[in-house]
Amino acid sequence: MDSAADHGRHPAPDGAAQPVPSPTPPPPSFPRKVVRKSRQIARKADHKRRNWRKEVRKSRRWAEDYRKFLRKEFRWETSPDMRRPQWWAQGFLSRSVTLYDLPNEDQQDYVTDVQRYTRTKRMVHPHLQEILDNKFSFFLLMNQLGLDSDVVPLLGLYSRGEVHVFPNDDQVPLREFLETRLEVGQRVFVKPLRGAEGRFVVSVRRTADGWRMNGQDRSFEDVASWIEARPKPMIFEAAVPQAESQAQLNPHSTNTLRVLTMPDLTQGKEPFIAVAVQRIGTSRSAHVDNWTQGGLSAKIDIATGTLSRAGQLPDDHTPVWHTVHPDSGAQIEGATVPFWEETKALVLEGAKRLNFMEYIGWDIIVSPTGPVILEANVNSGMNVLQVHGPLLKDERVRRYFEKRGVVPKKRN
Repeated sequence: MDSAADHGRHPAPDGAAQPVPSPTPPPPSFPRKVVRKSRQIARKADHKRRNWRKEVRKSRRWAEDYRKFLRKEFRWETSPDMRRPQWWAQGFLSRSVTLYDLPNEDQQDYVTDVQRYTRTKRMVHPHLQEILDNKFSFFLLMNQLGLDSDVVPLLGLYSRGEVHVFPNDDQVPLREFLETRLEVGQRVFVKPLRGAEGRFVVSVRRTADGWRMNGQDRSFEDVASWIEARPKPMIFEAAVPQAESQAQLNPHSTNTLRVLTMPDLTQGKEPFIAVAVQRIGTSRSAHVDNWTQGGLSAKIDIATGTLSRAGQLPDDHTPVWHTVHPDSGAQIEGATVPFWEETKALVLEGAKRLNFMEYIGWDIIVSPTGPVILEANVNSGMNVLQVHGPLLKDERVRRYFEKRGVVPKKRN
């Protein structure tokens, strides 16, 4: 083993204490003030980064909303001289300018199209909206709340080539369902799980001689192929017969009521009916009564259930009004909605049980025995309602929309 001498060092004498090496000095510690300051800087940087991401998401959402606004504008196929771009910055579509008679009316009393597309739809949390937007989950919710007897019957749900039959728990192929589960003379509506404005909704009836779809003769193959071509799930709803006076308005469509409810913030959030209209189908809207498809809208007097004259989306800058139906000749202005008191009671009871939703547009069919809930939504169209007058003239409505950030306070 090498000795100390081998390395040119003198060994320590026997019994002598070995030298103790000097301890390494600790690194200088930072003052607490510097540590706190650095942490504050890091937190501010993180906060700015989160805010930046939030602003990016906000900008993207705004851009998407504006694209929707423009798509809606140009869905109206008309000549360029019919456009009113000077009103786009105020939030109004060109058609709305005509319907609301702007600028002759005070635009501050109207919920604008932009406010409807960007704000009213966000008053209810998206996860809650999904419950009403999905027609199947809405049906299940109504059953859970004990309102199942007041809802249109659900016959089946189609997905991946098969139909889950209700109220049974069996699944059968689509074609077998059509051939064995639909009786001769029975009429059903086939609808997407999610959808609005009557798009991709078809009426199917089995007759003694074959099949009819949207009132026209079709082969079994036509009906089955159309449903099989849908890329998303569909539901089968039973057609509910209408009260006689409702059917007389237009016998070729189910003529529904749209009733808008919201809470009165001065009365302990007690729900009230803000506005109600009678929708009526026409030859232009075919088998549905949807306003955007060419249907009519008559305002319902909330106290009496009496109808006003009916408005219709115009093709030019001239508002279109009807006191009688343009096709059936049935009297509209002055007619009375049957079971109106029962309808009001039903939607107000529904609004109380769904008070966590707050803002709901109810679609009601008036049957020979009373009102039946067809569906509900949380972002009702505004044209169909405000064609008869501005919503915000009602102080309860204005107060609610101001509180929820939909509209600013009215300028004097």
